[in-house]
Amino acid sequence: IGSLGRFGNEYTSWFDLQLKQKVYDQDGKTAHAVVMLDGNVGEQYNNAVFDKDTESNLQFSDIYLTTKGFLNFAPDADFWVGKHYLPKYEIQMLDWKSVRTESGAGLGIENWKMGPGKFNVAVVRQDLNARALDYDTSGNSLQINT
Repeated sequence: IGSLGRFGNEYTSWFDLQLKQKVYDQDGKTAHAVVMLDGNVGEQYNNAVFDKDTESNLQFSDIYLTTKGFLNFAPDADFWVGKHYLPKYEIQMLDWKSVRTESGAGLGIENWKMGPGKFNVAVVRQDLNARALDYDTSGNSLQINT
């Protein structure tokens, strides 16, 4: 401790754990169930537990069904339904992130061949706390389904 982490002051480890199971495979059409867990595990204490009030946490970032070969107009594209986010790209050492999307219940198409490239598109929903205009002082908020 004190010499760990990117800058010698981070005592946690991020992780992603993906579980994937084929549920259908016939005539060139496939379907997979996917569950993605992500979290942060504390290294400062040997008995760190997953708790939002401590340095460790765990969440289901993705739970979805993805298919290939079911879309006649895009047979090589991945069509998914469930809680999922589009692929994200980041450079960790510089904390630079781009192409970030929210993970929410919805549906989408990934790796859809369009000319020389591929196209990803999704429609997802997200609940958020809309704040009153005087949120700095009042703390008033209302949960909104978007």
